[in-house]
Amino acid sequence: MAFLRSHRLEMACQILSDPSCFLEIKQVAYKVGIPNSSQFSREFKRFTGLTPSDFRSRSADLEQSESTIVKE
Repeated sequence: MAFLRSHRLEMACQILSDPSCFLEIKQVAYKVGIPNSSQFSREFKRFTGLTPSDFRSRSADLEQSESTIVKE
């Protein structure tokens, strides 16, 4: 059970860090097999230390800073 939960949350991390993905958080939760978005948010925060929204924002910030470094 813990393996499945970790696998689902790792998949969610991949989805949320994809800059071309515009799914809502509840859609990401459903896509990885956690249909309750509140439960997903709690488990995601326990897994990463960040809310799904914060994780997405930080991933976007990191992506932006990496592209700036490459352009220079």
